[in-house]
Amino acid sequence: MKSIADMSVEELAGLVCETLAKAGVTTTLTGGACVSIWSDGNYVSRDLDFIEEGPVTRRQVKDALKKIGFTEKHRYFVHPDTEFFVEFPTGPLTVGDERVHKVAIRDTDAGRLRLLSPTDCIKDRLAAFFYWNDKMAFEQALLVAKSQSIDFEDLSSWAKAEGESKKFAEFKKAQALDPNAVDVVLELGRLERRADPRVRRPRPDTLGASRRLRTRGGGGGEGRMG
Repeated sequence: MKSIADMSVEELAGLVCETLAKAGVTTTLTGGACVSIWSDGNYVSRDLDFIEEGPVTRRQVKDALKKIGFTEKHRYFVHPDTEFFVEFPTGPLTVGDERVHKVAIRDTDAGRLRLLSPTDCIKDRLAAFFYWNDKMAFEQALLVAKSQSIDFEDLSSWAKAEGESKKFAEFKKAQALDPNAVDVVLELGRLERRADPRVRRPRPDTLGASRRLRTRGGGGGEGRMG
């Protein structure tokens, strides 16, 4: 097995997921790291967000991750040999207001990884676009759709249930463009943020951008959602 310093985001996530599983803790990778994996590396996130299943104590997680060299620092777990850090947002595992019951499995050289499917990864990103008008999350959803096979019927039904069919139509229109045109849309978004520093991304304190978070004011600051 590679050293942690040489691991990709997917390999490190697999190591963390399997290490926790061996300690009796079931977790699923969410957020920007899923975008990185499903977009074939066209988006980079240093934050590995895992949602735990069932009652799990912080001590269980801390003891398990200590075995592979991670130490707790504030709300994160960090490792001296990598820039990636691990976080455990509050569950349950949801995309918007929808509970996730089926996850994707990917076997890596470092361990078995549970993560959101490409379709649910897009839901997770679009939720931020729907409720906070997060343009970067919109672009991340496009990156995944460009790289993976997506269940658009499921996406459409989900968006309707979230009450956001109109905004979903914007995504579907952009996704249907020629791949080169999609690249132009993505580049224009990057240029817009570079030109206007006020174009920021809210960071939720829990997974997804659900309506109930929006009514509480959501997160804050300019950190990555992923």
